[in-house]
Amino acid sequence: MLEIIAATTTVSNIKTPVVPPQAFATDLGTLINFGLQVTIGIAVLAVFASLIIGGVSWIISGGDKAKTEKARDRIVAAIVGLVILVASYAILLLLLHLLGYSSINDVINHIQPINSATGTATPSASINPSGTTLRQQNLVK
Repeated sequence: MLEIIAATTTVSNIKTPVVPPQAFATDLGTLINFGLQVTIGIAVLAVFASLIIGGVSWIISGGDKAKTEKARDRIVAAIVGLVILVASYAILLLLLHLLGYSSINDVINHIQPINSATGTATPSASINPSGTTLRQQNLVK
């Protein structure tokens, strides 16, 4: 009975295109952004793990001066690492925004070939995403 229903409901005239699934990284910029976010996430987790280990070792030091000093040094190093991590990411974002880009993906997507004869970018590279024209200045004569 089920075979008869299945045989009557199949239609061989319908042609549906098979679309393969698309990965999360559709271009190089997206892949680099994802890698940067994963790296920063792992670094933040490592910093907080180091803070926790330093705190626990301070607690279990039992008043021993050498162990307490070692735990304090570990906590200070973790805090310095966190400050360096946050500052480097902030500097990266600041430089990107000062150059007129919103992300690394935007930078990668706007790479243009350089004309080898004149050493300048092609004319199509002079327009940024916001629509304003950028001009290249050659400071070396």
